[in-house]
Amino acid sequence: MVSYYLQLLILWHFFLGCYCASALQSAAVPPPSKSRPLDVVIYGATGFTGKLAAKYMHENYATVKYALAGRSRSKLEQLRDELGCDDDDDIPLLIADYANVTSLEHLVQSTKVVVNYAGTPFGDKALPLVGACARYGTCYADITGEVPFQRASYDLYHDLAVASGALVLHACGYDSIPSDVGAWLAANAMEEEFHQKCTSLELVSRRTRGGASGGTLATALALLFHSKDIPGVNEAKQRGCYGLDPKKNPIDPEDTTPLGPDTSDTVGFVQYDPISESYVMPFVMASANAPVVRKSNALLGRTNCTYREVQAVDSWWKGVQATLSLYTFGVLLTLPPTRWFLTNYVLPKPGEGPTVQDQETGYFESQVYAVGSSSSSSSSSSSSSSSPPPPITVATVAYDRGDPGYKATALMSMETALCLALRPKKDGGGGGVLTPATGLGQDLVERLQRAGLRIVVESKPPTKQPVNE
Repeated sequence: MVSYYLQLLILWHFFLGCYCASALQSAAVPPPSKSRPLDVVIYGATGFTGKLAAKYMHENYATVKYALAGRSRSKLEQLRDELGCDDDDDIPLLIADYANVTSLEHLVQSTKVVVNYAGTPFGDKALPLVGACARYGTCYADITGEVPFQRASYDLYHDLAVASGALVLHACGYDSIPSDVGAWLAANAMEEEFHQKCTSLELVSRRTRGGASGGTLATALALLFHSKDIPGVNEAKQRGCYGLDPKKNPIDPEDTTPLGPDTSDTVGFVQYDPISESYVMPFVMASANAPVVRKSNALLGRTNCTYREVQAVDSWWKGVQATLSLYTFGVLLTLPPTRWFLTNYVLPKPGEGPTVQDQETGYFESQVYAVGSSSSSSSSSSSSSSSPPPPITVATVAYDRGDPGYKATALMSMETALCLALRPKKDGGGGGVLTPATGLGQDLVERLQRAGLRIVVESKPPTKQPVNE
């Protein structure tokens, strides 16, 4: 019951941890196109986050060859006018529709990378685009937090993407780059500095401020209450906390061997966390982020390491108040009358979203703590009480110049796309449905740092700072 309500609570924060998937049959790999006139195509450019991504590209990367793409030419022309461009010589416009596979194939053959913002939800729209990219060797990135969609994408297209060299990366926004990259950095630091594997990884959301769009909210509500028979849902549920685990596919129903040590994504209530030296409560993004991190860990051989995500609070009492508020909101969403009232009179509607001021004044700070094994087992006679505490490394990922779910997400996803487009082409593959950390690693970290994210790694927990609410 607790885990069910925690999934509902995603709607309270950014409404991004939603689940969905659809299916498309794979095909043989055709020869890749020799001519790729574009570096990046921004698909779904006229959506709420897509517009922010287009604006980010226009203001920061005028020399990069990119195009705006979507279903409506008139909307694309309006967006191009808003950006201050006149014609196709400045920014080409490409028309493509998920329902028209031929249009998608023409789109992906014109570019090195497609970055996709057309969700609401991604699961019943984006799989045809992923399939086209996998067939034609075009790299792909998006901002989805829909675990079943990512599950279906891997099951359908991973092998095809490996064969074509297409690198497919989901969850390239606030969910789940801070989690995935932070965990990767903290675990790497533990191995490099202390020569130990991690026994646990924990993300602590120190402070966040942001809003939600009505389109994302409508998607989350639809998926939470109408997810029956959606491809990828059953496959993800079979794996529990390890919904994106790349191994043991398909799952043998008679094999009860756990995929890993985790049984939950976050805590059930307020508690004191000695690792981060703070009181923590359930983190509403955990169910979207944690499976991505566990997939990275599986790909990197860190299968015995636990992972969870929590939200830091100033005090036990404040945590209790916030947690009860979240659970109350989740209960109200389960009841049709109160859900109808909230969606019609309280929550933002499709087309609405955070104001420009809210987008500019938002921020986030996430810290991932990696805990090593016991420092020493010097002798069997030594008592456990006298053993020094295990080493800890901490990776901080923060951004103080914009809303995490929208402005920061546009930045992170576009930098991911540029990292894909401008990286040296690897001979003999380099593709597959991977994660941001395992697909791009340090190259992505350095791009994000240059773009304004604060990403630092320390060998000791930083001094506890007050939490902004």
